Formats: sequence, C-alpha cells, structure tokens
Amino acid sequence: MRRTPSASSWRGDNTALPAPQLAAGALVLTAVLAAACDGAPARVKPWRHAPDPMAIADVVPRSAALVREEDDLAVRARRSHTLRIHMDAEPKSLHPLLGPSQWTRRAILGTVFEPLIRYAPPEGGTGAGPGRYLPGLARSWRIQGGGSEIILELDPAARFHDGRPLTAVDVQFTLDTVRDPGKRVDHLRGALAAVTAVEMVTSRSLRIRLSRPDGWVLRALAEIPMISYATYKDDLSGGGKLVGTGPYRVTSQADGVIHLTRWDEHPTATPKIADIELVYEPDASAAQMAAKRGELDVVPALIPEHWPEQATAPGLSQNFAALE
Repeated sequence: MRRTPSASSWRGDNTALPAPQLAAGALVLTAVLAAACDGAPARVKPWRHAPDPMAIADVVPRSAALVREEDDLAVRARRSHTLRIHMDAEPKSLHPLLGPSQWTRRAILGTVFEPLIRYAPPEGGTGAGPGRYLPGLARSWRIQGGGSEIILELDPAARFHDGRPLTAVDVQFTLDTVRDPGKRVDHLRGALAAVTAVEMVTSRSLRIRLSRPDGWVLRALAEIPMISYATYKDDLSGGGKLVGTGPYRVTSQADGVIHLTRWDEHPTATPKIADIELVYEPDASAAQMAAKRGELDVVPALIPEHWPEQATAPGLSQNFAALE
C-alpha cells in the first residue's frame, strides 16, 4: 500500500518535518529572496528582430522539384558551350581497340584518340575520285623499296593526355597489338595482313616492312588509334583509363551520357566547342521531341517512319539542316 503523507511534509531523507518548522523555513526563504531583490533593477527582456527569411531558406530543406529545376537551369546556362549529340545505342566500352562499337568509334576517334595519318575523302563525295592522306600524329611518311617499306616521322609536339610524349615505342606497341591474334583486335588486324615487321629507327621514326605493296596499309594507319605503351603495356584494358592524344578528354560516362571536355594543351587543334555530350535515347520519337525542345543539337538519323515528313516539321526545319 502507498503511504499517504499527513500534515507534515517529507524531506529527501524520508524524515518527517513538523508543519510549524516547515512554515518557519518558508518565511525565512521568502525574506532572503526579498532582501536579494531589494533595490535591483527590473529585468528587461531584450528586443529580438524578426528572423532573416533568407537565412532560414538556407537551412530549410528545399523540395526535390525546385532542386531539379535549379539543376536544369544550370545545365541550360552551359548549353551555349556544349554540343549535344543523340545516340540511338549506348556503347558498353570506350576502349578504342577492344571490340569498339559503332558509337564507340564515333565518340572517341579523332576526338580522344588519333591515328598516325588522316584520310580526306574526295571533295565531290564517294565516287568522285581518289581521296588523299593528310598528316596526323605522323608529320610525314614516304613509301620506298617498290612499296615494300613505309617510313614514318612522328610529330615531335604530339603528347598524350598524361603529358607523356608520343614516341616510336607507342606506335610500335599499338601496331604490334593490332597484329597479334591473341589480343583479339579482329576488326583492324586484317588491314595489316601485309605487314611483316614494325621497326623503330629513332625515338620519333619507324619503318613498316610489307610482304607486298598494299595500299590498304595506309588506310589502316588512318584508322588505327594510337595508344600509350606506359598506360596499356601490362593490361590492354588500362584499368578503364582512356589516355589518348586528341583534342578532347573523356570526363565522364554515366546515365547514358558521354561527356567530352576540350583538352587545351593539344599542340595543333583548338576546337571552338568546349564540351560535347553524347546522349543515349533509344526511343526515336523521344529523341525527336528533345531536338524540337532544343535539348539536342545533332540527330544523326531519322527513322524511316519520320523521314522525310518530320524533317520539315516545326521545331526541326527552323533549327536543323537535313543532310542526306
């Protein structure tokens, strides 16, 4: 049973204190408090300004919709410096030699990785005559020995993105990798079938020996991207690194978007476009709507159901030129 207190009160030590003593103690305490407050100024409550709404806004969680809108506005603000290209297929890898898809080659060849020479098609298009070859990472080349040798001189200014200079070691490593059946660079190896050896003459010159004259070897040199011996010698995958010599670098590949950023240290090329985004959208209609909204700058192809009617549709005909 719970004990009910009587007229006496309880102290912390459970000893009863008679009521008269309790009353006297209360009077003494009251007198002490009164003496302490005698003559003391009245306490004034300080004035408080209304809280700054902007300061509160910085700490109050914002809605996800507003955050997304701000992100979208930030993206649009950068659009004048970014070229956005539609991809109808997403490449699984951006490695230039290991099973590159069509979109891998479109994304990185000539932008991130470069060949020794460049092929320029005839001005009148296919069938208008022979094309010609232009210097690339090789500043010059000559064919001698009745077509049995090709001598290449490398551009001394050519460098990889990590700062290493391009040397004959890198070129020999790249070409021998392509020629090696064990490396499984099947899509390029056939073009070098006539090559019997790749020899370094100096640190910046090479000799390619052929078993017979073969014009396709020059064409192969215009398509094979040079890779760094230092980066890929132990593991051809390079641990996922993409170290080339081109005027752009791969800065990210995520959520269906490949982002290339201009490499300002390229010795010869200075693209006016600072950033390129290749955007994967498998739905052709969705890609077309994105182009009409100004979210895409290049649509490589319209599906048969959209051509040619949609090429003249409002939103496309004003801003896009159809190239057949």
